[in-house]
Amino acid sequence: MKRQAMPPRNQILTVAQMQAAEQALIDGGETVSSLMKRAGAGAADYVWRLSAGRPVTVLCGPGNNGGDGYVIARVLRERGVAVQVVAPLEPRTAAARAACTAWGGEPVEQASGEVFVDCLFGSGLARSLDPAMERLLADLQQAMRTKDVPRREAIRMVRAAIQNSEIALQRPLTEQEIQDLIAREIKRRNEALELFRKGGRQDLVAEEEAGLRVLAEYLPRQLSQEEIAEIVRGIVRELGVSGPAAVGQVMRAAMAQLKGRADGRLINEVVRQVLAQ
Repeated sequence: MKRQAMPPRNQILTVAQMQAAEQALIDGGETVSSLMKRAGAGAADYVWRLSAGRPVTVLCGPGNNGGDGYVIARVLRERGVAVQVVAPLEPRTAAARAACTAWGGEPVEQASGEVFVDCLFGSGLARSLDPAMERLLADLQQAMRTKDVPRREAIRMVRAAIQNSEIALQRPLTEQEIQDLIAREIKRRNEALELFRKGGRQDLVAEEEAGLRVLAEYLPRQLSQEEIAEIVRGIVRELGVSGPAAVGQVMRAAMAQLKGRADGRLINEVVRQVLAQ
């Protein structure tokens, strides 16, 4: 069989190129386990230099990419680095199971390291990524290239929250669930923003406002107060209700109709105003 040409050194490979390179090595006598050990050791060396003594968290998927992660964790631990592994699923391939056994540690549920190594998705991923996750990954890469720190940090936070949620649920999040997660983070940041303003912490106010601007881009356009009021008035007419006693009934209908398009506190405020008229 004709041996495929190997790509040049220091080149970022496409999935097809990576798979072809791996197959060429296997055809030449390498095993999956030996490739995993070499890849993991090489990655561990890079992470070791990058981490500079800081604790490291490795996210391991169930396939061979996760196996690379277990190798990374083992090598870093042998070098004295504080390392933990987050594994949403048990390893499913023989090579990954062997790497997990060689690591010999116990996975944790929450990521807390200062350096994060993502070994969840590899070239063997059989499904398409959710569009929301694809956009987040693409925007993170762009932010890193352009040194856009607020965008980079906001997206990293969202990715970590998504990964922790997927670990808890034992499945990928849907696009709607990702939007709900981002909406909750926006709510948390708005609450923190109020506290920082009251405390006169303008440095933290500017930081939170920058993060909020980034996160808002990943949600549907937020409606204005007048747009919300128009929708609420339509709900009131449809239900045939009036007065403060109907707040709960109108709120339930309004929250269902406006989900993801308006803040809950603003909806509540508008509902009370409309019912008081």
